[in-house]
Amino acid sequence: MDIDADGINDILSGCYSQRGHDDMVGSFWVLKGQKDGTFAKPFELKGTDGKLLSVHAKFEDRGAQLTENICTRPFAVDWNGDGKLDIISGNFKGTFFLFTGEGEGKFKPEPVAVETADGEALKTSGVHSDPFVIDWDSDGDLDLLAASSTGEIVWAENVNDAKTATSTAPKLSAFRTLISPPGSNSKTPKGDTAYHKAIGEAYAILDAGEIQKAETAFGKIIASAPDVADGYYHLACFFSRTASELEGDARKAQIDKAFEMLGTAIDKGWTGTDHMKNDPDMVLLRKQDAFAALVKKIAAPKQPVGPAGSTRMWITDVNGDGKLDILVGDRFSSGGQMRTDLTEEEQTDYEAASQEQAELRTEFSKTYAKYREEYDAAVQAADPALSKEEQAQLWKDMMAEPERKAFMDNYSKQSRELSEKLNKYLEPRVSGGHVWLYKARSAKTGN
Repeated sequence: MDIDADGINDILSGCYSQRGHDDMVGSFWVLKGQKDGTFAKPFELKGTDGKLLSVHAKFEDRGAQLTENICTRPFAVDWNGDGKLDIISGNFKGTFFLFTGEGEGKFKPEPVAVETADGEALKTSGVHSDPFVIDWDSDGDLDLLAASSTGEIVWAENVNDAKTATSTAPKLSAFRTLISPPGSNSKTPKGDTAYHKAIGEAYAILDAGEIQKAETAFGKIIASAPDVADGYYHLACFFSRTASELEGDARKAQIDKAFEMLGTAIDKGWTGTDHMKNDPDMVLLRKQDAFAALVKKIAAPKQPVGPAGSTRMWITDVNGDGKLDILVGDRFSSGGQMRTDLTEEEQTDYEAASQEQAELRTEFSKTYAKYREEYDAAVQAADPALSKEEQAQLWKDMMAEPERKAFMDNYSKQSRELSEKLNKYLEPRVSGGHVWLYKARSAKTGN
């Protein structure tokens, strides 16, 4: 795009997090086009206030805002119909922000969260939102499409009045699915953001050692969406992990519960074969004959069926038939699962190391949670209240205390040694990328 309106196309890019700043920031970069077809050295965009253009210049709540500030994915477009290019950017969190253009490559520094017409933040079901703005349904106004980490392609329709659609910023519907994530379809029930947040919270409870409370939390997740497969899988993980701490009939009963939940998850469409083979929470189940039988129930394709994570999207008429097609680039990785040629002795050693790794992580989570509680209590008790900088220094000082430092150093050492031990039993990891083409069936409404 010609971002500075000089008649020569430029390149606009985001980044994960640029070094040289006080905190993590996914800044925006421009490579200005030259008359001879080359590009000048890249530079970071600044706002009209002369400061770095970023979603958050300073964190008021680092936990909530950090993921909005990194992995920026900008798309330049005249969003508000004033004849000047604006920037719509995705981010790690999966939301979107608008930087209003002032013309000639200048942008207001204040980002505006992109929302639906109902005032809800527009967000993809996964992370790494990648926006593309275009008149998707051929009704004369701009819509917003997006890819994300799930491989799903979604569309937010501009529901503005037709008379004002080209002279005002779009009013968007909530996202609807155009292309379902690989291995599923638009009819496959999925958990929403709150559902997946609850799963994380349930694991935090389990990591803290509150077994009964954690089982109740996983049960509530399933009850909230009984047709979604994920909850059953995670409850199976719960039963598998806790069974390792039991003996005799109690252990067997817990294993049976785990297999029951895992079977239910698979029956409801759960297809994470590779994840099952590598999940530390599944170590105990993988030793059972029933595990292999369940894995065989999952029809894992020999070839990928659709985009993997970290997708980027482009929309154009690829074949010249007058219809908009969708190109999706992805990043994939394979390998990392246990090799199938291990001897019985090697497999036993691998499973023992996997169990030790899972126990190490559980112990780390419990202790780290205790450190956080002590820190939070110290922050709350401080009088006068600590500034953000003082809070950061307090955490640094507390973690530098001999007992805590020794614990963290020991965890790092043991974790590294176990990883090295396990790696020799794993299939080699391979990374790469694909480009996927979705050809349009009709000229309108995303078919």
